[in-house]
Amino acid sequence: MKRIILVMADGDKAQPATIEIVKGAGIPQFLADENFEAKYAIFYRNQAQSLADALRFSLPGGTLDALTCILMQRRASLFRVPLYEEVGT
Repeated sequence: MKRIILVMADGDKAQPATIEIVKGAGIPQFLADENFEAKYAIFYRNQAQSLADALRFSLPGGTLDALTCILMQRRASLFRVPLYEEVGT
């Protein structure tokens, strides 16, 4: 398992932050009923919320801000909106 040690903000006494990500039961297999998409959305939202909370309460603000920028840069193509000329109409 890969281990990354980060420094946690604690005034003048910087301490290592302890966040461990372990392989759990995996992604649940929801039956293909009328609500399965909503169930997956809730599952992923809860996972993301747990991770965000762990990072928010463990990392210095500057590290969290830089991480947010890096994650947004990696997904920037998802937020790109084509201009009128690029659509070809």
